[in-house]
Amino acid sequence: MFLRAPVLCCLIVALTAGCGDEPEPVVEPLPSAGCVPGERPLDDGQCQPAGIPSDGCGEGFVHDGDHGCEPLLPATACAFGTMAVPGDIDCREIAPCGEGAWGTIPVDGTTEHVDQSYTGGGSDGSAAMPWTTISEGITAAAPGAIVAVAPGSYVETLAIQGKPVRLWGKCPSEVEVVTPDGDMPVLRVLDGAAGTEVRAIALRGAASWPAVGVGGSDPVLLSQVWIHDNGTIGLYVTDQGGAAGVTLADSLIEAVGDVGVLVEGAALSVERSVIRDTVAGPLGVSGRGINLETNSDTGARSTGLVRQSLLERTPGTAVFVGDSDASVIGSVIRDIGAGVVGAGLGRGINVERISTRGSCVVRQSLVERVHDVGIYAASADLSVELSVVRDTLVRDSDQLLGRGINVETVPGGEASSFLLSSSLVERAVEVGVVVSDGVATIESTLVRDMTSSPVLPHYGCGITIQRDLLAPPPEVVVRWLRVERCRGFGALVQSANVTFESLWISDIRPVVDGGDFGDAMAISDMDGPAWMAVTGARFEQSARAGVALFGGEGHLAQSEFECNAIHLTGQPMTADFQLVDEGGNSCGCGPQEDSCVVLSAALVPPDPLGATLP
Repeated sequence: MFLRAPVLCCLIVALTAGCGDEPEPVVEPLPSAGCVPGERPLDDGQCQPAGIPSDGCGEGFVHDGDHGCEPLLPATACAFGTMAVPGDIDCREIAPCGEGAWGTIPVDGTTEHVDQSYTGGGSDGSAAMPWTTISEGITAAAPGAIVAVAPGSYVETLAIQGKPVRLWGKCPSEVEVVTPDGDMPVLRVLDGAAGTEVRAIALRGAASWPAVGVGGSDPVLLSQVWIHDNGTIGLYVTDQGGAAGVTLADSLIEAVGDVGVLVEGAALSVERSVIRDTVAGPLGVSGRGINLETNSDTGARSTGLVRQSLLERTPGTAVFVGDSDASVIGSVIRDIGAGVVGAGLGRGINVERISTRGSCVVRQSLVERVHDVGIYAASADLSVELSVVRDTLVRDSDQLLGRGINVETVPGGEASSFLLSSSLVERAVEVGVVVSDGVATIESTLVRDMTSSPVLPHYGCGITIQRDLLAPPPEVVVRWLRVERCRGFGALVQSANVTFESLWISDIRPVVDGGDFGDAMAISDMDGPAWMAVTGARFEQSARAGVALFGGEGHLAQSEFECNAIHLTGQPMTADFQLVDEGGNSCGCGPQEDSCVVLSAALVPPDPLGATLP
């Protein structure tokens, strides 16, 4: 039982005190299998530390030996027109050129040949007398035939409609198509062209139109293409003319305006590709990498898969998912949002409800050096597994935020759902993980080395679970968690309901050296009732308190307090706090055993985190 401190005023609550008619929680012993707090017992009797296990990295990544995964990528940025995806240790060309006019194109008896340098006349599409424009080759091609394009810069606009065509250049460094006047897309794939393939070619030049537009055809393959220097969108996919779906494989999109890939009511698969250096364009979009939205005219949702790809150096969000569904697998998102003025722009992944619920699965991926929020979800379903979110930075415009993962609601929206599993969140500013609405599970995750904002020092928490006043209190389960070397609080619960099982929180320091806070765990009822149950935890080396209650109700069982300035403290906020001893708790420092005394030391209570918008 917690004891009364002999000098400082304190509030002691017995097992039944202040509980009214509410049923007492039943706390079952955790299966230990010899595991320490924060480790997950496995079926084979082994213990899995928090973070990514040694066999948990995706293709193109290697385990770093410190609970995370590192992508295999070149140490320096790739030059314009070259690329590398996870698994490439050197920059490379988009596609090899091969020898001769046709390189490695698999020409056959049905192939239509194109060579703008041919001057012999009498073109018939043969290798000896090729067409001189690509449009002629497309017109002459039988359904499914290859249109083989020799080196050159072809100034024309292309349309594939009513039949599938395999448009195949020698290589994108030697074959390009440039729109003549900027008033049309360079390439359009329209209805009736399902099965079309576009390979090994470069496309550029529209000032106010997408470089490539696809509608009414599914599937369409863009492979080893280079879309660059386009005034607005690189690739636009829409169901406006019927169902549409595109696979972008082994390709590079760079230096385009507004959005690298915009999808409205259609399907997109991005495989082993790079999207980088988008800029603000004529549509007023801040320069996003991939944008998935519902088509407001047809009501169709978009779906997207991003696998083993790299999205980097976009001023806006790298992957935006509005009212749609996406998966990001084995990919790297980095260097997002630098220099942007405004809110909600510099985000690695942003999934939110605009009019209907969206969803996103992030697996075996890395999100790093994002200004604002690494991964953001609002009134959506988010799952993050076996992934690293690190080095999230403040917004350049106001030096605020810098959160690793943030889950909340939007006005009028449903509560979110959130799973964070076997992942690493490190070196964020303000807080590593924020959950402010919905139902969430955080498990087998390591959170470490948070810092506080340089302009408005406000925490540096490992995780914060707080009520969004627009939604009911979040319901959260946290298990097998490790939090270390954070600022302000290891875990902060504000007006929420949280169950903690098997966690280790250590080395929690004040927000700034010599400043306030420094609690391993704190609970506050400032914005409504707060409840938490803690079983099988270890709290050690906290600068202020192991567990601090500022109102709210806490249940504590089978937990250890080691070398904290104050092991347990409590004081009323909107109501008296209640701390219930469920048994099996111990306090001390090294060989010294202390009584688990609840002290009321008039400590500074925490404020809720600010909103993600200014």
